[in-house]
Amino acid sequence: MIELDSLEMLERMLQASQEKVIMLLKHSNTCPISSMAFESYKALDEAEINHAPRYLVVVQKHRELSQQIATTLKVAHQSPQLIVIRGAEAQGHISHYQIRPKKVLSLLSEAAL
Repeated sequence: MIELDSLEMLERMLQASQEKVIMLLKHSNTCPISSMAFESYKALDEAEINHAPRYLVVVQKHRELSQQIATTLKVAHQSPQLIVIRGAEAQGHISHYQIRPKKVLSLLSEAAL
């Protein structure tokens, strides 16, 4: 898992999404719902997700970056929030209690088409 901490890293992640599907989790380190989502995100099996790179933004540490992600990907900010990215665009997103392995795998499958 790669923690985004700069606009430059965001740009590199978006460039990488031109070649493969990327997952990004916006995480709040003070929210119990976000903690549950984070654990689900970490527990995803690499084979199940086709080795899709996983990124993380801790919103308390990188508030401006989190807002830039929302603007760039045209996805209203939520936390926790999982965004599936392909071709530098959001292909789908889920938040809060939806962030569970089955739903994440479904989003990845849709984005890979």
